[in-house]
Amino acid sequence: QYLERYPETVNQLLNAKRHHRLAHAFLIESDAAQTREDFTVVLSQIAGCPESGDGAPCTVCRVCRQLEERKYPETYTLSPVGKQYEIRIGDRRNPEPNTMRSFEGQFYLSSTGEANAKFGIIFDADRMNEESQNAFLKTLEEPPKATYFMLTTGKPSSLLPTTRSRCQSIRLPDNFHRFTFAGQTELFAALNAA
Repeated sequence: QYLERYPETVNQLLNAKRHHRLAHAFLIESDAAQTREDFTVVLSQIAGCPESGDGAPCTVCRVCRQLEERKYPETYTLSPVGKQYEIRIGDRRNPEPNTMRSFEGQFYLSSTGEANAKFGIIFDADRMNEESQNAFLKTLEEPPKATYFMLTTGKPSSLLPTTRSRCQSIRLPDNFHRFTFAGQTELFAALNAA
């Protein structure tokens, strides 16, 4: 589905995986929250599938199935919470759940998953307050081995430039429509010639 909708983007990611050049942090941008959320599964499968010979995930192995069902044991998520709907930094010594420090702490333990990789997904990353973003910069600069971070947002300009610069940007536009009808090839050829 995503290969059909975003062929250039998906093929670039597959090529990066094939050549062992997949980034460790991604900024997934789309106006549609469901598109952003669903693409984290696709990207996790590309990065984590142990059966991918040509870079493409097999989609049927245990890891791919767990990722698709959102049950892979080493996928950690962080979302905005509270009345202000934000992602806070949390206490340094005793980080409470749903805070940046609690989230970051998950990645410094050894991986035990079949993919030998960990996935960190921050939904609505533009809701991280400035303190959280600054605390996360060190982890983005020097991530733990075999860790992939995915920050999703509909408002990338709300993130600090330093945060954006440490992530590979993936833009998934949803403001297009595909037409399929008899004579479409001829019509579009005529319109392009005009």
